[in-house]
Amino acid sequence: MAKALKWKSPEGYLLAAGGVLLLDGDGAWVVSEQGKYTDIGGRYDFNDGDIYATIAREFREELYNTAEISYFDLKNVPLSSKHYIDSFVGNPIYMCIVVNVSDIPLRGVLDNESVKRAKDEILRSNRYVPPHRYTTESLKLVPMSELRVASNVSPRLRSILEGL
Repeated sequence: MAKALKWKSPEGYLLAAGGVLLLDGDGAWVVSEQGKYTDIGGRYDFNDGDIYATIAREFREELYNTAEISYFDLKNVPLSSKHYIDSFVGNPIYMCIVVNVSDIPLRGVLDNESVKRAKDEILRSNRYVPPHRYTTESLKLVPMSELRVASNVSPRLRSILEGL
């Protein structure tokens, strides 16, 4: 297994990954991966340059280019919107930006049918990549009351929700 790449945040954290949780009314937009709800995010890549570029790229990739948040808009969210998840040894390793969907410019649509159509088109046009490599199964607006008690929530999302 390759060593995880990390980016040092201005706060001094070595972050290996990042994501975004978009709040909308009394719910949050989450993706389903392997039957579990999770925030929209993923691993840092050295080509990203920083964690904000990682989050912007992962958001676009996980929604199969149906929606996009700009790097600059993510970078300019207030510090209070940033939530950190610790690794097993207690050091912050994941940054999730938690922001209301109405407070950040979004291009495209947050719609499961659009995500499904885009994924189906990708699978049809790119037969050389195994379907299991495309991890996002669906996009859903889930009430916060349901997310807080659901058993099918990823440990990462559970940790984010506990911090809210």
